Amino acid sequence: MLPDASILPKPRCIQLPAAEHPEVSLLIPATSQAVALAACLQSLADHLPASVPCEVIVVLNAATTGVEHLVREECHGLRIAASEANLGVAGGFNLARSLARGRFLMLLHDDVEIGPGWLEPLLAMAAEYPEAGALGSRALNSDGSPQRAGSFLFRNGQTCAAPETDSPGPWPVDYVGTCATLVPALWWDAVGGMDEAIFPAYYVDVDLCLRLQQLGASVFCVPASPVLHHGGSSSASAIKAFYTSRNRSWFCQKHASLLDDYEPWVPGDPAAPARARERTLARAARLVAGQDALPQAQNSAFDPAAQQARHFKMELALQKAWAVDLHGQLESSREASAAIRLRERQLKAKLEEKNQQIATLKARCKALKNNGKRPSFFRRLGQWLTGKKPTPPES
Repeated sequence: MLPDASILPKPRCIQLPAAEHPEVSLLIPATSQAVALAACLQSLADHLPASVPCEVIVVLNAATTGVEHLVREECHGLRIAASEANLGVAGGFNLARSLARGRFLMLLHDDVEIGPGWLEPLLAMAAEYPEAGALGSRALNSDGSPQRAGSFLFRNGQTCAAPETDSPGPWPVDYVGTCATLVPALWWDAVGGMDEAIFPAYYVDVDLCLRLQQLGASVFCVPASPVLHHGGSSSASAIKAFYTSRNRSWFCQKHASLLDDYEPWVPGDPAAPARARERTLARAARLVAGQDALPQAQNSAFDPAAQQARHFKMELALQKAWAVDLHGQLESSREASAAIRLRERQLKAKLEEKNQQIATLKARCKALKNNGKRPSFFRRLGQWLTGKKPTPPES
């Protein structure tokens, strides 16, 4: 018997804007988080301003069946690109950019939700600061508490979140995350997009912003443009640490000469972020004073098939590197376990030796007591065992 149609869940119908001549192209790579992506797209449908022509481009980045069904069957107005290979963050955004027609590129993670009045402050700041190469939203946690409002970079590649201030902004920072960042297409094309060698994630945003600044762009956080970022759910902590360490090393090698200009990293120094902020403010002021021309775009053909083939090889190499790292951790654990077992045997031997000494002393004490020795002997014996100066014997 077929179920009553009235109790069946109704399919979603998320209607996204599809301007023929968009001002803003919203770029969203998506892999596995169908529920988060649905919330993201619904928030765009609900809160993107009607006064700004927009298009939404979703990249099915080696996507799961659930994500693909959502994008193809339950959403309308989307432009869709698909890759069987995992393109990572950089490759996903680069593929989306190859389809984008807007004057501005809005980079979005699939676990972000926007609210009313979110896009307008970013566009207003872009108009006021033509030297801005990247304008990031202020990211909030799911409960509305602060998560990140831009970040600072240090000489060894370490980063830290920019301290919150009472300033209405925008705040000059060293970099803004890709979870919600507006990049003028002209600046994006001038740096040639994102570096796909930084794979699959982590340090992609740092690298992009540093290269934008090399061309004379500024990077700002716009606190008047908040988003909810439900971050941290897509990677296990162990492999995330592996990706971060690997990409940080690559980033430091790539930009070794530039990083000498940054503040040294001093762990636990509360003044380090303040020094980094002063350096960033001074640099932003110099860029504004010296800005006299917009950059020239790099014209290069984009080949999606070649990109996929390249990333299949990159993912295989990454998995091999991860296996080697795990093997190294296993060997280190074995060596540490062997050292712990040896130490345990040594401690057990010492404990057994002490127990034998104590048993011998107890036997001697018992024998002396049975022979009628005076109690003062046992008091002096206890003082000797505890390292105290014995008292003179009783007369």
